Amino acid sequence: MNLITEMKSPLKGTPHLCQPDGQKGCALCCGLFNLADIGKKNLAAFLRKGKTRSLKSALGGAYWTGRKGPDLRDRETYLCPFQGFACKNRPGCMVHPAVSGSEGRNRSLYGLELCRDYLCPAYSLLDNDLKHFMVLYIDDWYLYSTAIADPLSFRWLADLLMGTIGRVERVKENEALIKKALSAALTIHAAYLAARETPVFYHGVSEYLLNRDDFSLDKPGQADHAENIKRALDRLLL
Repeated sequence: MNLITEMKSPLKGTPHLCQPDGQKGCALCCGLFNLADIGKKNLAAFLRKGKTRSLKSALGGAYWTGRKGPDLRDRETYLCPFQGFACKNRPGCMVHPAVSGSEGRNRSLYGLELCRDYLCPAYSLLDNDLKHFMVLYIDDWYLYSTAIADPLSFRWLADLLMGTIGRVERVKENEALIKKALSAALTIHAAYLAARETPVFYHGVSEYLLNRDDFSLDKPGQADHAENIKRALDRLLL
């Protein structure tokens, strides 16, 4: 049994990663991280306009690729205009019935079934313990989205953090310090991803596994970046 299991998550079953709780949500499958600028400030500004944009799109229909609308990382990947802040700090679908009061996802380019049934690579690549750890210890929507975008880097971070906690007993029961450390590590990784010009979120598991050499923390090419995060955690926890 590892430390994550020992920490006894109050969550049961498999967490719903798309909208896990009242504090955060994810809209990566809607193309959020396909914007050229995926800094938090720019994404928040984009999401705040979601309700107005969705009303306009309902009238005229606007499905953005690189040929129109905002600058994108991948010109062949769709950026859905119906995403926004479903409520404070929770990215989501503005035409989901839970948000709008009626089913509107059939207006999306992907259609109702795909929007409703799609599961991102994080669902397959993270076990339930890691999913619980992610939901419980990440409160910020942007850092949560970063973890979802690169789930195997999140697994690497969780293993690193648990290893450090295993050496420093005072940290084990300190939930606030664990959250602070994970937030610090994900902030560094988010900035690293934002500085790249190529895609950092992939809709399929095989596509993600094929391309993650260029940015995932457990890959040899990212050794310097990983070392920066290790030093940051050591400063916080040791």
